Amino acid sequence: MGAKYLMPQKPRTTMAYGRSHLYIIFLTTLMAVIGVSLISPAFPLIKAELGLDNSEVAMLVTVFTLPGIFLSPVWGMASDRRGRRPALVASLLLFGISGGAIAALRSYDAILVCRFLQGCAAAGLSTVSLALIGDWYQGEEREAVMGYNGSVLSIGTASYPSVGGLLAAVAWYAPFLVFLLALPLGAYVIWALKEPAGGRTTKDGATRMPCSVHLAGLLAVGVVTFVLLYGAYLTYLPQYLSDVHGSSSVQIGIFLSLMSVSTAVFSFRAGPIMARVGRRAPVVCSYVVYTGSLAILVAVSSVWAVPVAAVLFGVGQGLNLPALQVMVLGAADPAHRASVSALYASTLRVGQTIGPALFGAAYASGGYGAVFLWACVLAAATAVALFLWMAARGVGPEREDLYNRFDSLRL
Repeated sequence: MGAKYLMPQKPRTTMAYGRSHLYIIFLTTLMAVIGVSLISPAFPLIKAELGLDNSEVAMLVTVFTLPGIFLSPVWGMASDRRGRRPALVASLLLFGISGGAIAALRSYDAILVCRFLQGCAAAGLSTVSLALIGDWYQGEEREAVMGYNGSVLSIGTASYPSVGGLLAAVAWYAPFLVFLLALPLGAYVIWALKEPAGGRTTKDGATRMPCSVHLAGLLAVGVVTFVLLYGAYLTYLPQYLSDVHGSSSVQIGIFLSLMSVSTAVFSFRAGPIMARVGRRAPVVCSYVVYTGSLAILVAVSSVWAVPVAAVLFGVGQGLNLPALQVMVLGAADPAHRASVSALYASTLRVGQTIGPALFGAAYASGGYGAVFLWACVLAAATAVALFLWMAARGVGPEREDLYNRFDSLRL
């Protein structure tokens, strides 16, 4: 009877919205994560072409992620009040225009302005995409779709570095042209997206968001996750490979893609994993895996340690993100779903923004070795804190609910 949970179940699309809405979620997710992973293999070339130092290169990430800290809640409340479609279309149009314009620019200051505008738009993409999953899917179906969405995200982030590396080999600005794909996606959303039931709330209802210690803890975990990802991996690992090992943009793209491939594999299995062990255990285990991945970079100087570390880090991401997102959505009632999703996206932007700056300080104090050492210590400390948190909470309502729904599961 429990055998059907051993294999990932195909998301049901028999509801009134149809399969096109699942495609919109997936395509929006792919667009939401393209902003850094696509161009990170080009960072060494951008650095050489524009005469930048490492801190100026890191600013290309910081100014992109910074607006989301403040604007994600704005996008969320606008989506709750005015509807998902207007918010999503506006985000896609601004994202595509501001990002694609960078290909025609040669001024560092002008590029920073466009990256800032693109970051403003990206905050809306991630917020609305997560809210739509909560709108259209419930219970175990939501868990499965969240896992599939995580796999789609990881397939994108696996391919983006390789695509970005190949395009950067042609011209440093070529990866920015890919952002223009947001424009036809916006047109598709206008044509295909129907507003979900309950997608809007009253003005008063949209401005009150639930808050709890549990939700605050989940948001803190999200911050640390993206500090590690955007600081140690996406910003400084490419520069480490270029400066220390002389890797090309194509090689850097391949190494970063390995991380996303392993993330995709474990995200695809997120539904069955959560069915068996609950939602908290995968998050705790992910930080143990992060610690091992970063310890390899600290201890082994060979370039061939990088793909092993990248694969392990990707495994951690695949365990962590689907479970974390399901728990965050579970903390929101339907009337405030986009607002809570926006709060989650905002805290992730905090991690994305302070990650490059934090590890920039580590680099200034001790080079690339210090970057990976600080990251390893942060991951290990978080793993211990999460283990103590999980032990203190015990089984709890979340696990009891899972045991009741999956008591027939046998492995």
